[in-house]
Amino acid sequence: MAKQSKEWIRKRVESRKGYHPTEETLRKQSEAKKGSKNPMYGKPRSQEAIQKFIVTRAGYKHSNETRQKIREARLRFYKEHPEAIPKGEKNPMYGTISVWRDKHLPEKIRLKISQQRKGKYNGSDNPFFGKRHTEHTREIMKDKWKHRSFKEKDNKLELRFQKELKIRNIIFQKQAEILGRPDIFIQPNICIFVDGCYWHGCKCKFNPEWSGEHAEYIKSRMKHDIEVNQKLHEAGYVVLRFWEHEILGDINSCISKINSYYKIEDGRKYDSK
Repeated sequence: MAKQSKEWIRKRVESRKGYHPTEETLRKQSEAKKGSKNPMYGKPRSQEAIQKFIVTRAGYKHSNETRQKIREARLRFYKEHPEAIPKGEKNPMYGTISVWRDKHLPEKIRLKISQQRKGKYNGSDNPFFGKRHTEHTREIMKDKWKHRSFKEKDNKLELRFQKELKIRNIIFQKQAEILGRPDIFIQPNICIFVDGCYWHGCKCKFNPEWSGEHAEYIKSRMKHDIEVNQKLHEAGYVVLRFWEHEILGDINSCISKINSYYKIEDGRKYDSK
C-alpha cells in the first residue's frame, strides 16, 4: 500500500470533519479487522512506534462517556472469557501498594463511587451471582467478624465502671482485640463485660412474651454471650459479666469481685494466687 502524502491526509481529515459513522458501520469495520484480518496481527509494535504513540497521546483524556463504554466492554469480555482475567503476577497492579491504603476516602469520592455502582451489581450482573464462598473462606470471615473493631462511644454504664477502676488505680484497656471484644480488659487475662439488662436478656427486664419484635434478637444475643464465655474460658481467660442493675445498685460489690482475682497495691496488679 502506497504511503499517502501529508496534503492528501490533510484534505481527507478536512472532508471527514463532523462525520459520525453509524453503529452498523462501526460494527462492520470492527469485524473486518478482527483476528488474522488485522494487518498488525501477530506483529509486535516496535519500540519506536510505541514511543510515537505515547507522544501523540500525551495529555489526551477520554470523555466520561468513552470511559464508561471501555469499562462496560471490559466487563463483558471478562464475563465471556473469565480465563483471561489477569491473576497474580500477570495483574498489572500486582505487588503495588494503593495510595489509599490505610486511608479513608473523602465523602465526595465515596459518593461518586456509590453513584457509579448503582444498579450495576444487581442480580446476574454481580460477579458473585450464583456463587458461594468455600467453607474455609466462611470460617475466616466469621473469625474476622468476631474480632472486628468497634468505634463506638462508651455508654454511661461503661463510663461509670471505668471511673471506679481509675479511682482504685486499676489499669485497664477498653475494647481489647479479643474474641467478643470485652468492654474492659485487665492484664493478663480478665475480660469484663458490662451488659444492659434489657438487651442482654436479664430476667429483671426481659420477657419474651412482651418484648415483641426484639425477642428473637435478644435470644440470639443471649446465645452469643454464652458461646463467647465458653470460648474465652477454654482459651484461659477469666470472664466477668456485670448486669446493669448490679452496677447501679452496688458497684462496690462488682469491684470486690474483680479484686478477688487480683490484689491492687500502689497502683500495680499482683496475682493473688
